[in-house]
Amino acid sequence: MARKKPLLSEKDKQIGAAFHHARARAKAQNIPFNITLEYLRETAGDVCPILGTVFDWGISGLGAGKFKPNGPQLDRIIPELGYVFNNVAFISHRANRIKDNGTMDEHYAIADWIWESTHVKTGTTAPVSDRYYRE
Repeated sequence: MARKKPLLSEKDKQIGAAFHHARARAKAQNIPFNITLEYLRETAGDVCPILGTVFDWGISGLGAGKFKPNGPQLDRIIPELGYVFNNVAFISHRANRIKDNGTMDEHYAIADWIWESTHVKTGTTAPVSDRYYRE
């Protein structure tokens, strides 16, 4: 009697697909790749670490090349380092689009402009966590 494959959750399916796509991109772009499928399964949370939104695991159903705003995507934290341990994380599609290719200084400049344009008149200080201080 043939063994049946275990049914995978939408999360497991998407993690597997992200792993295989990352490996292919790394090979095509000649960038480092040493992560494992097990590592991704262990580190994939259920909430976007940037925006705090709950991930919407599974295919978008919106058509080819369309993504759900809260759909998780595998991101290289520092793109030049490649797909290596401690340099990848699942973040929401929305966070990934916001992050896109801007530098840290550019993101701070945007945040500063928004703050100055909307809150400077009230005389309050920016609610910045200790983890966001910059030199």
